Amino acid sequence: MKLCYFNDFTLGVVKGDAVVDVSAVVRDIPHTGPHNLINGLIERFSQYRGKLEKAADFAACGNSRVATECLAEAFGDLDLFDEWM
Repeated sequence: MKLCYFNDFTLGVVKGDAVVDVSAVVRDIPHTGPHNLINGLIERFSQYRGKLEKAADFAACGNSRVATECLAEAFGDLDLFDEWM
């Protein structure tokens, strides 16, 4: 997984030739700026890796909220999607 910042330090995951915004996934990591966010993510990476991968997979499905088959595949069930959002 490749992480990056884009658009003035929005956290993203590189997926193919696209960048997926995953800032909502990590919003609960305490931080005062991008440097604190990435440090906090590194410290907690084992807790966030699956969520980041699922968010990137969701976006790869076309980012359609009605693509329930894709959501079920990416999140296992829709309760996890609600928790992620």
